[in-house]
Amino acid sequence: MFVPAEQPKLLRVSHLAHELGLHPLAVRTWIKQGMIQAVRVGSEARVVQRSEIERLVGRTDGRLIVLYGRVSRQGQRSDLDTQLARLQVWAKHERVGKQIVVLSDRGSGLSATHRQLYRLFCLVRADEIAAIVVTYSDRLTRFGQENRQALFDGFGATLTVLDSREDTTAAQ
Repeated sequence: MFVPAEQPKLLRVSHLAHELGLHPLAVRTWIKQGMIQAVRVGSEARVVQRSEIERLVGRTDGRLIVLYGRVSRQGQRSDLDTQLARLQVWAKHERVGKQIVVLSDRGSGLSATHRQLYRLFCLVRADEIAAIVVTYSDRLTRFGQENRQALFDGFGATLTVLDSREDTTAAQ
């Protein structure tokens, strides 16, 4: 099975120039002068990490922190409230000053068709999420965790699990 190497998302010079409001030739000149760190890909395409944009404009990563909770059945509303409250307490202490978005779903973890989970994946693809935080790893999905992690890694989004269930059996 092919597993991509963990790398932050890289941007083309033209994309960097657009975000900075510069001409691509100016960006290439800054790269040659060492003012911008770049990576050479092949013989022509140079790409830059998103962190370089933020360093150049003097701001930190403004992407979102998503707190995601899910329960299996409608009758577990209090469990969902407990999950979300715990996530919000964590965010209040660990991610002070960051923009937080809370998403939640009710339904089986065997299904990946939940509305808010789909919204989360769309936000990841739009490169708007810095981190996803869940109470347990199976709150997102119970299957396809390698694919999910590859998606997150490809866009520089981290997954934080508050409680790992290493001491539990598969049946539990």
